[in-house]
Amino acid sequence: MFRGQREASWRLYNRLQRQWIIDNLYEKGYSYQELLSKFVIDGKADFEEMILGILDVHHIDVINNISVLGFLQHHGCPTPLLDWTYKFQTALYFGLDKLEENTGSREIDNYFSVYFINQKDMEGGGMRQVMDDSLDVFDEEHSAEMIAKYSKDEAQRLEMTEHFKGRKIFDKDRIPGSGMIEYVTRVEHMIEFPLSFFSDKDANTGFIFSLNNSKNILNQSGVFVWNASPSKPLEVVGAELYFADKENANPDEYRFCECFNINKELASYIEQKLAEDGITKDYIYPTLDIDTWGVYEKNV
Repeated sequence: MFRGQREASWRLYNRLQRQWIIDNLYEKGYSYQELLSKFVIDGKADFEEMILGILDVHHIDVINNISVLGFLQHHGCPTPLLDWTYKFQTALYFGLDKLEENTGSREIDNYFSVYFINQKDMEGGGMRQVMDDSLDVFDEEHSAEMIAKYSKDEAQRLEMTEHFKGRKIFDKDRIPGSGMIEYVTRVEHMIEFPLSFFSDKDANTGFIFSLNNSKNILNQSGVFVWNASPSKPLEVVGAELYFADKENANPDEYRFCECFNINKELASYIEQKLAEDGITKDYIYPTLDIDTWGVYEKNV
């Protein structure tokens, strides 16, 4: 997973965090959770028909809170989702987007960055894995309960346990449309997860978050990282979670992710190479005419 940023000195803040700080929303008495819930309500009201039209799927789980926030994010409204991509070239494009030359004396301002992280390092906290693990535990416990209830004696219980070993109560192919994803991704539930990520890359697992509801997301090979904190950058939240789980860990041994710092003087060369590969503004932003900033303005 890659992310491009046009200044190497920037931390991994999502856009809503930047607005939260710039607009001084905390001191004005705003509730982060209530604000997100209002974004989702207005996002559904204003853009549900468009999302359904793009996906060409109509059931309750399509319009879940994360799919709505993802759509808003890609068309101008700040959200707690930070954009990453599976495509290195796309991250390079965003690293160059609106790039400014260094007019000061700090060496770090000569560089833009492309961050990268192996998805498997985050999968334990990914919502798909959380849901999968939860279902497995429930499956195991419910199966044991049913077997104990209907077996006549200990011998039959052991026989039935062996017979049904590995079998699942839930058919994950039937989960989309059941309301489960819509329920789990509600803001009041997601706010309890400090950090997570959402992707529909492995949709064959049965958990589909309906993220590919924008041509921008599709062309950008997008994946979202969720940060529930209104003010802590992603790398800080990641470090806190890591050290909370590791006693006596050495701070120098942990990095949330890695990055390439790339000299801005290479910008024109990189732009040319990206254009040769078809990575242009028209490709990255195929639907510029959709603007969701009004959802933020209405609620702030």
